[in-house]
Amino acid sequence: MEFDSKIRAVIVGENTLGQLYWLKPLIVKCLIDKAFIYFPNHDRDEVKGIFEGANNVTIVSELAELNYSEANLILIDTCSDTDLLLLLRKLYPKTPMVACPHGNSIYPFANNRDKTGALNNSVLDYLIVSNSLDIGHYSAFVPKQKIIEVGYPIELSSGSSTGTHVSVFLRGAHIHYLRRIDYYKLCIGLIFVFIRHGEKQFVLKLHPRQGRRDKFMWAQIARCFKNLTITNKTPEKILSDSQAIISFWSSIFVDAFFWRIPAIEYYRYNTRSTVVEWDYNSHNGKIQSYYSKCGLVNSTKSWKEVSQFLDSKMSVKRNKFTYKRDVNINFKNAILNLIQ
Repeated sequence: MEFDSKIRAVIVGENTLGQLYWLKPLIVKCLIDKAFIYFPNHDRDEVKGIFEGANNVTIVSELAELNYSEANLILIDTCSDTDLLLLLRKLYPKTPMVACPHGNSIYPFANNRDKTGALNNSVLDYLIVSNSLDIGHYSAFVPKQKIIEVGYPIELSSGSSTGTHVSVFLRGAHIHYLRRIDYYKLCIGLIFVFIRHGEKQFVLKLHPRQGRRDKFMWAQIARCFKNLTITNKTPEKILSDSQAIISFWSSIFVDAFFWRIPAIEYYRYNTRSTVVEWDYNSHNGKIQSYYSKCGLVNSTKSWKEVSQFLDSKMSVKRNKFTYKRDVNINFKNAILNLIQ
């Protein structure tokens, strides 16, 4: 029997498009030969826009659109919809089910607070991580022998920026992540930054889950500034033209590291509700993101310090974060070993 060297993946996600941004280079380079993408909580055209020009991608709105005999791999994010996962297992009883934590963010020192979702579900066969620092965290949910470290997509790790603008990435108020009063304080601070640095061009990207109120507010603010543009471009396209990054807490700092773009975290942490991506010091009550703890970025809640960052030479922060460039080789070989 001839060995099947083609990877035909069903890619399923729940909330975030971060998983698709991570998988995009692997699909475009045809390391995944054919992809069937099912993201029920996102508009079909929004998902399709990420893979514009790729002829090996099929976007499906209903699971009934899938050809159950064709796929030999299921890629999921850390989806908490257990019913969906069990249904996929029923539809594909012998197909390896592999989790890709959305956005492949780093949680190297995280404790075991969050055991929900696919990572604690018996239907999961394997887990893909990008960084060796992830293994210590995820081994609390998945046996180490089921964790596959593949590195990061080569496009990101070898990126270079032409650097014509400052990119600003936001996220909206959230019951756990960010109090609304703190969100507005941060927004006001950004307005002061735009005023003080009128000589710079700023490109602002709202988080996909920000609502109409935020979009309307920023549209009105942008009308008052000749040096501010709101964009719907993908992070990859924004980064390719960035000279610096200002961002609320976000995995964009990992991407900034790959592109060698100076970045600063501008955020106010909610001390009343911590999440697994944050490091909480019970002795002094301070919170920081793991991006900051790993040394990827400096963090501040002061717009004046953001302004000083823009005035400085803005060198890329040195850190203990590690990554592999050979994801193309590792991913292909690891998956082929699973499906043969």
